[in-house]
Amino acid sequence: MSEKKISPIKILKRITPLVFKATPFFFGLFIVVTILHGLSWAVKILFLQKFYNTTSEVINTGGSIKTIYISLIVYGVVIILAELVNALNNFLYLPFNQKVIGKLMQKVHLKISKIGAIEYENASTLDSINKAEMGINNIFNMVFSFIMMMAFFLPYVLFMGIWIFTIKPILAIVIVISMMPCLLTKLVQVSMYANLEDEIAPLRRSYDYYESTICSKEYFKETRILGVTNYFKRLYYDTMVVLNKKSLKVAKRACLFDLAGKGIGLAGYLAVLLLFVKALLTGDITAGTFAAIFTAIVKIQEMVGEMIHLVGDIGKNSGSINNLLDFIDMPETDGETKVNDFCEKIELKNVSFTYPGAKEESLTDVNLTIDKGETIAIVGHNGAGKSTLVRLITGIYQPTGGSVTLDGIPTKDIKPSSLYGLMSGVFQKFQKYQMTLRENVMISDPDTEREDGTLLETLKKADVDIESQSYPDGLETMLSREFDGVDLSGGQWQRVSIARGINRDSKVIVLDEPTAAIDPIEETKIYKKFKEISDERTTVLVTHRLGSARIADRIVVMENGRVAEIGTHDELIHKKGTYYVLFMSQAQWYENQNA
Repeated sequence: MSEKKISPIKILKRITPLVFKATPFFFGLFIVVTILHGLSWAVKILFLQKFYNTTSEVINTGGSIKTIYISLIVYGVVIILAELVNALNNFLYLPFNQKVIGKLMQKVHLKISKIGAIEYENASTLDSINKAEMGINNIFNMVFSFIMMMAFFLPYVLFMGIWIFTIKPILAIVIVISMMPCLLTKLVQVSMYANLEDEIAPLRRSYDYYESTICSKEYFKETRILGVTNYFKRLYYDTMVVLNKKSLKVAKRACLFDLAGKGIGLAGYLAVLLLFVKALLTGDITAGTFAAIFTAIVKIQEMVGEMIHLVGDIGKNSGSINNLLDFIDMPETDGETKVNDFCEKIELKNVSFTYPGAKEESLTDVNLTIDKGETIAIVGHNGAGKSTLVRLITGIYQPTGGSVTLDGIPTKDIKPSSLYGLMSGVFQKFQKYQMTLRENVMISDPDTEREDGTLLETLKKADVDIESQSYPDGLETMLSREFDGVDLSGGQWQRVSIARGINRDSKVIVLDEPTAAIDPIEETKIYKKFKEISDERTTVLVTHRLGSARIADRIVVMENGRVAEIGTHDELIHKKGTYYVLFMSQAQWYENQNA
């Protein structure tokens, strides 16, 4: 992640095309209507001057009162047209905003899908995602602020400034001078808020996490049973206090700068009024022009204040937007080779792997060949590197040393969507989708239609008893109490997740501790059945229950990030090495496995 800071002008040059591409029609229409809106205010002032002068002339010279009525009607029509343009401008804001935000969210989510999975082991990446999410809304706000400045406020201020300059040049000059202090103070605030955003992003992520430990469904049972709610509340509160202190400190400094700028600006405004009154008393301007210019100056001061406020918003938003742009620029998984099938083997040569920020390797000098159609079991103590090895085999992670190839093609060179299209998986930390049973199974291959008979057969293979009371509506049973459905036990959910993995028509399937909530004997039965239904698939089984590993053609024993042994169950038992020791320590689990 780049730490470079980009000026708001450069940021605007980068993000304006993004907003335009999101919705060219609304972008163009909004600018045109905003320009008309700004000019309508200027036109109102000119017709107000016309009305005042006409009224003054009729009173002073005794002209026809009908002239006043006509001037008033024309002025009224101008006001009505200006309000219609204003209403159209306001109406366009919401669809413009929604379309831009939607497209930017889509862009960010697409980017997330293209970032290498290993990046999510990196705390700085998680901070970057948090910052990027904050920047999505601010991109629209920044471009909107810029459009309002350039298409609404600036045309009006320039138009009226030139008009005032033609009448009394010194007035226009003093108005411009009075604007500068406020503008400069806002520019100073830009860097203050940008630095604040970088500083508080990790705190905000911690704050959100502590909140989830207190409130989320995932945590609340354990949090309450262990009685640690108050502990997390303290962490939540302490983080909130630090977050607020840092934000308040910057806000106080920003307010002081703002107060100083407005104080100087107020002095300039008073000077303008004094010059204005003097011009009236000396006869340099008429009473009608006085009234129109006075109205114009009030509106100019109001618009300048709004414009300076928008400059401040642009400055405050630039920090989070810069973070979003850095996130968009992050390296992506760049493989472009497409593969349509798995023909021969997956091969790991001298593979090593180190997690971001870690001092020691998680895998060291791993050599392994997996042939098409073969079932491989990976076993070992916790922390031996089993799951990391699976992530390298499937191409989710890339080795920091050595190579992983599929039919001779390095996985880093294969297009991710093409590579993952060959894979399916069932994991210990599977997802419990709050959807129907049908959807929970079909989600692994949503673009392929499945007949009910096919789905029922898949569920049967995974030992899901759809006839039981657990599934009162069969395939349409909603698996979520939050949506007036049912909840399942851990073992039932794991069988559903296995059915999901089987449903996907893949060449390689990974089973990473998918039966942890099922007792060892039932687990062995499921694996034996799985072995029967996946004859043509290459299977990688990760388990800490060695009795289940017997179904594999070969067993890979991991120890301290290295391959300690490879062989069949009988070969490894006969060898009496690491596998033998592990297996014998668990033997009581499998005494009745053939019963």
